[in-house]
Order: sequence, then C-alpha cells, then structure tokens
Amino acid sequence: MLEAQSAILSELFPTHYRFTAIAPSREINAMALGGTTPFSATTLVGVAEGSPWVVVAFVVTCLALTMEPSPHQKPSTAPS
Repeated sequence: MLEAQSAILSELFPTHYRFTAIAPSREINAMALGGTTPFSATTLVGVAEGSPWVVVAFVVTCLALTMEPSPHQKPSTAPS
C-alpha cells in the first residue's frame, strides 16, 4: 500500500511542498486514528454490551470520511 500511496501523494503536490504537505498529514492521521482506534473500539463494544456492530458503524464512518473528496481537490479530467 505504501507504494501506491507514494505515487498518488507525490502527484498531488509540487516538488517544493511534498515533504511538508505529505509527511504531517499522513503521520498525524496515523497517530490520531490508528493510535486511538483500539481504545475507541473497546469502549464501543463495552457500551454496546458486547455487540460488535457499533464498531462496524465506527469503521464505516471513518472510511466514508476518508473517501469524501477534499473541497480543494480539482475535479478529475479523465479522457472520454
């Protein structure tokens, strides 16, 4: 996955912005979501009295937020 992300992310920013734009966004996201997800999932399972479906809803919500296009992103210009 790292190879695909590297290719996509390097095309999003000009050369002089790549490190300062890509590194903080990837690492802060990994720290905020990846680091706290196990604690959140454990809490949600406890609140839901052992049912995993609340955790499934949490993960689906995170995926939906990730897939939402950025307001600053240019529209795709795929050839027709």
